[in-house]
Amino acid sequence: MCLLNPISQQELVLFVTGLYASTAFYCFATCLKVFKRENDLSVAERWLSWGVLALATILWPIVVPLSYLERRSFGSEHF
Repeated sequence: MCLLNPISQQELVLFVTGLYASTAFYCFATCLKVFKRENDLSVAERWLSWGVLALATILWPIVVPLSYLERRSFGSEHF
């Protein structure tokens, strides 16, 4: 038994999808800004960086909390 009617379910799915997409875009933009600061990367390192950027964007629900915990444990001077 579902507590929401079909229209409410669609609105909720749309809201959650929008939230996921907007947070993924923010994660991508933040990582891209850091990525662009690195000027001395080789071609292989650039490809690897783009792969990490893509994975971080897709898997942000895992990456963001882990990044926060790492930042909190080491302090903000490393970031």
